[in-house]
Amino acid sequence: MTLVSSDNELYASFYGQRRASARRAEDTPVERERLIADNLLFPHYHEEIRFAALSLTDEGVQYYGPCSIVLSDFAIRNRTTVFERNSVEFCKENRLGAGAPLPPGYRAVWDARDKLAAAKLHGQLKHDDTEVNFQRLLLNNAQQACADFVEVQVYGPIHRRAIMNITVGSPVTASDEALVIELEKRAAEVNVRVVRKYAAS
Repeated sequence: MTLVSSDNELYASFYGQRRASARRAEDTPVERERLIADNLLFPHYHEEIRFAALSLTDEGVQYYGPCSIVLSDFAIRNRTTVFERNSVEFCKENRLGAGAPLPPGYRAVWDARDKLAAAKLHGQLKHDDTEVNFQRLLLNNAQQACADFVEVQVYGPIHRRAIMNITVGSPVTASDEALVIELEKRAAEVNVRVVRKYAAS
C-alpha cells in the first residue's frame, strides 16, 4: 500500500530498511545465511538488491504473502539478473562462502532469463508441454516454504511507476477488503491494474 500511495515512495531493500531503522536486525540462522549469500553474489553492492521471482502469470510466491506485484520490463531490464533458484538456499546447500566462490552457470542477464529457465528445467520439459505446466515447473510449490523458483535480482529502488499490475488474493477480514479498495484507488492514479483473485463482496 505504501509503495503505490505516493510518487515520493520507493521500495527499500532489506538492508535499506535496517539503515532507516524501519526493520530490526535479527541474529538468526536465516539472516546470517542471507548476509553470506548476498556478499558472495553482490560484493560491495548487496544493499542495493531487491528480490523477486520469475513468473508467467500475475502471481508470485504466495508463501510470502497474498499479494504479488508485476514489474514492467522497461523499468528493470537494464539492472536485473536472474539466478537458478533462491540464492540463500543455493549457497547453503552447496556450502559456499569465502573459501568456496560461486560457480559459473547459475546466473544470467534479464534478456537471457528464458535460457536460464530452460537450462534449469530441461530434464522435466516435454515437447508437448502446455504453458500452464511450464508455469508450474517454473514456480513450484509456490504456497510452501520449500517454493522453488528462478530468483530475480533487481538493482536499485523500485518506484510505483515501475509496476505493471498488482494481484490480490482473498482478503481475510472486512478491513482487508477496505485496504484493497484503497489500493485500487491509489493504483489507478498511475494506471496500475489491480487483479482480484476473488469475488468482491
